[in-house]
Amino acid sequence: MNEQVGYSGGNVFLTFLAGAAVGSVVALLLAPYSGKESRERIRAAASAAGERARRIPVAMRDAGTAARTAYGESVRSGKGNAHDESHDKGDSDVSMHHS
Repeated sequence: MNEQVGYSGGNVFLTFLAGAAVGSVVALLLAPYSGKESRERIRAAASAAGERARRIPVAMRDAGTAARTAYGESVRSGKGNAHDESHDKGDSDVSMHHS
């Protein structure tokens, strides 16, 4: 009786694709352009989307490289600061005991 109802990733994706297809058909039927003009516009939009999609892996690689570099620099500077702070803390403890 304690049955969970959920949506699988596959079902959600298929629903999204179905909605996109229906939306595309409705847009084509209601478009103020001729069939030829609509096809040309769709072709141009698909080409532009394909070009953007081809740039994604390069952008992801570059972002990963930048993140790794920033992380490495942060760790290196953090280690230096942690060492300096512990050294300073030790000095202040010593001076407090000698006073």
